[in-house]
Amino acid sequence: MAAKYFEEFIEGEEYTTPSRTVSEADIVMFSALSWDNASMHTDEEYAKQQPFGQRIAQGLLVMSMYSGLKQKLGIVDGTTIGFLGMEVNFPGPVVIGDTITAKISVAETRLTSRGDRGIVTSRFQIINQRGEVAVEGTEKLMIICKPE
Repeated sequence: MAAKYFEEFIEGEEYTTPSRTVSEADIVMFSALSWDNASMHTDEEYAKQQPFGQRIAQGLLVMSMYSGLKQKLGIVDGTTIGFLGMEVNFPGPVVIGDTITAKISVAETRLTSRGDRGIVTSRFQIINQRGEVAVEGTEKLMIICKPE
């Protein structure tokens, strides 16, 4: 899919990203990169005694994967001016072996006062292979308008 300019985003349109399976290596590498090596992510024996019964992926790892999955759609590559913010909830865990996919819907579009860019607000859900919602939220991107 080609990058979209602000005017090309339509409220209500929906996208589904490619899928990605979360591996133990992903969690280990993210722990090393981020220094988020909490026992719930890195200690299998500890995690077995916790509510999920196994290690879980870091929330920010899942959000980073979401960013990459969305990038694979190509719709914002080259037209995004900036990431303006996000509200996120984590209703369920992502565990080793889960395959995640994101569903994105355009909630609102608003032209800025400058007139050469707009704000695209989207709702998203990250869903595992069992259809369970692991993450949901909204995000805002500033997108350039189509050149004249």
